[in-house]
Amino acid sequence: MPPPSRDLPLPHVPHLLAADGPWTIWCYRGATVRSWGKTNRLVLPGHPLDGTYLSHHETWFPLIDRWLDHGDLPPPA
Repeated sequence: MPPPSRDLPLPHVPHLLAADGPWTIWCYRGATVRSWGKTNRLVLPGHPLDGTYLSHHETWFPLIDRWLDHGDLPPPA
């Protein structure tokens, strides 16, 4: 298999930033997702969903990508 092209951007990878009391804090592209079991809150000022909750921390990552890459959100399903 050939090496990856130097023209392709590096993938964005979430990383565990810290554990703060009951919260696990994920960092992804400058945003943080505060996870407490099934409660996961986005912290990204300027994002239309900043401060809201979703069911799983990984649910936030595509929404963060869409906002940062395109300035909008996908239509509701």
